Amino acid sequence: MSEVVHMNMGDGGGDGDAFCTGTGRVMNSGFTGAYGGNSCVLFLFQGWAADTPVKYAFFILLTFCMAFGVEALTFGRRMFLAFLDDRDMTQHMRLVCKLPLAVLYGLHMLLAYWLMLLVMLYEYFFLTAIILGLSVGYLVFQILLPFVFRDRVTADPGHGSNTPCCSK
Repeated sequence: MSEVVHMNMGDGGGDGDAFCTGTGRVMNSGFTGAYGGNSCVLFLFQGWAADTPVKYAFFILLTFCMAFGVEALTFGRRMFLAFLDDRDMTQHMRLVCKLPLAVLYGLHMLLAYWLMLLVMLYEYFFLTAIILGLSVGYLVFQILLPFVFRDRVTADPGHGSNTPCCSK
């Protein structure tokens, strides 16, 4: 908690020509942007302040990729399970081969929690990047690619509609 104390939480003041002010903030009292002299955004780790337009754009793009990656990991785990289910192997060997799924799930959860922390920045562009990344990832990995791999991957019951009219 001591890291947060010395950060400039910002009052929006400062040089009007500067992209942003301060060493980075982790939350705001409402949605805003870091540009125009507002407080700079601290991207997940101490020292990763988005204090220039290039860094800000890079972190927005990275945020989009992280959200897209959440859906990619979901698809990857489903593909890996389908691959294993097609193999003729002993129960013990099947269990050993499924251990990497735990690592993939852990990475999935890590990305998901980092995205939650980024939402808590209360930044318009970060929130938009997260929503777009998840939406594009869902489109690619839950709608488009299952057509390509339709013989290998079935619909994930945790995604989409489970109503009888749509399950055919």
